[in-house]
Amino acid sequence: MMDERDRELARRFEELRRDDLLGAPDYGTLRARTPARGDTRRRRRLPLRPVSASLAVGAVGLLVVLVVLVGVALRVPAARSPHPGSNDSVAIAAWKSPTDFLLDTPGRRLLDELPEPPASVPPWALPSPDGAPRAPLPPTPLEKGASS
Repeated sequence: MMDERDRELARRFEELRRDDLLGAPDYGTLRARTPARGDTRRRRRLPLRPVSASLAVGAVGLLVVLVVLVGVALRVPAARSPHPGSNDSVAIAAWKSPTDFLLDTPGRRLLDELPEPPASVPPWALPSPDGAPRAPLPPTPLEKGASS
């Protein structure tokens, strides 16, 4: 179900593959050009001219000095306390976030407080303040029906 555009695209890719294969050198030619691993002959490197070497060293030195100067110029001074000798931990504890109000969500009070039980809760269902065991619970209607 290839339409004409797909066939044209496939034909163009095939042409590209053929052009790549024709332009690529033969593996044997490439292999002959590279030295063998055991070959200890070193390739000759062109020596740097003394002028270009000194220019390169000077440029690197100038770059280092420039980076240091920019770093010193942009350095942020350390924050100082407005009251010398004041306790920083007190200042940190008194700090209040400007977005703190976003944490006061509806229903937050329910998480912060223990609700009082309504008066209709029988006293035996409440936990004892001193941790002493309560009297046994009265039987439920299902338990009453099962025992009779």
